[in-house]
Amino acid sequence: MSLRYYMRNATTSAFVDITDRCRTYQLDVTQKAEEGAVGISSLIIDDPDGDLDVGGWRVFYIYETEAEVATQTCIYVGHSQPERQIIRGPYRTGAARQWRVQLSDVNNMLYRSVMLGKDNDRPAETDTTRVAWVLTTDETEVIGDTRYVTGAAGVAMDANDYLLQETHAVYNDAAQQSGRNFFLTHFGDTGPYPFGDYSLFYDSAEGSNYSSTHRLTNDLTAIGSNTFAVTLEPVEFTIDSSRIANRAIVPYTDSYATATTPTGTVLPYRDVVYPSINVNSKAVALVRANRYAQDARTPEHRATLQFHTSRAKVNAIREGMRVPVKMTHWPEPYRSEFTWMRILSRTVTDISEQDDMTYLHTIEVSRSEPAVVSPVGGILYLTKGPVSGRVWFAGTGDSPPAGHTPITTSATLTPLQDVNGPFGTGWSYYGWTVLGTGTIDVQCSFDTVGVLVDNIVYTITWGVQVNGVTVASTSNSVSGFLVFYGGNHQTLFEDIAVATNDQVTILLTCTPSTMPFFGTPGGTGFNTQVRIVGGSLV
Repeated sequence: MSLRYYMRNATTSAFVDITDRCRTYQLDVTQKAEEGAVGISSLIIDDPDGDLDVGGWRVFYIYETEAEVATQTCIYVGHSQPERQIIRGPYRTGAARQWRVQLSDVNNMLYRSVMLGKDNDRPAETDTTRVAWVLTTDETEVIGDTRYVTGAAGVAMDANDYLLQETHAVYNDAAQQSGRNFFLTHFGDTGPYPFGDYSLFYDSAEGSNYSSTHRLTNDLTAIGSNTFAVTLEPVEFTIDSSRIANRAIVPYTDSYATATTPTGTVLPYRDVVYPSINVNSKAVALVRANRYAQDARTPEHRATLQFHTSRAKVNAIREGMRVPVKMTHWPEPYRSEFTWMRILSRTVTDISEQDDMTYLHTIEVSRSEPAVVSPVGGILYLTKGPVSGRVWFAGTGDSPPAGHTPITTSATLTPLQDVNGPFGTGWSYYGWTVLGTGTIDVQCSFDTVGVLVDNIVYTITWGVQVNGVTVASTSNSVSGFLVFYGGNHQTLFEDIAVATNDQVTILLTCTPSTMPFFGTPGGTGFNTQVRIVGGSLV
């Protein structure tokens, strides 16, 4: 028998082969892959001699020895729930009996450890940094594989103490802030466990990470060795508008932040409040509200599909993967072309000894309309200041000072201007308002001058502020005795997280603030500029 069942002994760490106790055509297990949700399944185990003991919270592995990739044989990983039932089943005499065991899939491990210790008080950081941290803690030591944990630019999160919260709370907090998905799965090619490591997925559901090389369709002309036929029934395509809203409201300490859906989106009037117990500042609440508002502008497409595979192909399409789907009776784009959808859950049932029909798979797939990524770029010429730590500018790329190159500001940015500012109309620009959510890259290039006195060590700091909060900076120290100081600062600040209506300004300070004549003098050269050189906004 190529389908094998193993469970961990009720009292020791040894694994017990229970294959001969599990009847043919009774496999029916579900694993989920959506924000740490847990799939629940049931398993009947024969115990004709009454000599088997099934423990609670014990791990179960189910795998197919004939799977085409030797390291991808595992169909299911889960744990027994604390309550197990002993029943007679088909037996009528003596000690003969059956065990009815409820199983929770591998995602239950996200809820079994509570964060303890002093390292749980985290500073303000990005979601990817926070996930990287929690993976180093003792509470998550069971996760040995991080091949599908993104290394992409992160989204700003508040400082927060996770003491006495479950590890799931850390992943969920990061996912809600960034819009990424997370779940546990299992691979057999790494790790000390008898059947491999637990593996964490933390990445965008719309991204290309973890893609199947196989496809699904009901177009008979497209079926082949890597394209499975979808069964006639059930095929349910759902257009889910439950997330549609005009305004997203995110509470934070003693207040709340709001964001509306993008201009031009026509929606029925509806407010939605999103719980956010770990959000503590307006800036972070705004980022999260804008993320929810982006999602709230379009419905989600979900579908339930069934298809058959052979033993060899049992894991060709798994929970968590994205898979190309083409269905001739669905709306566009699914009708005309294969379209990527993410698998949120999979149920595997063994139904036949016929090789090409051994397993029936029931999957739930999802797709959201992808956000339109807009180009981002703009430039401010000729620096002056600082005043209260803020740098001012003489002109923009749309209307540059004489001799400077015209560079059009992208539609996702609006230059900030105050003709009544400290330098009047001559230097009236001081940054940008952002009209989208995402990241920007800011290139600073300007001079500073002053007079060094009394061998005092002065620290010059420059950087980028979002809504008055410094999000990226660097510094250098200088000292001297009655000598002129002149410095040039050329720094690229990358992957700065922003949201709709954020204000981006440039920071320049000197500590202590007693350096005579310190500042960035206006009109010192064509290299005195700050430019948004890249990024992506939606």
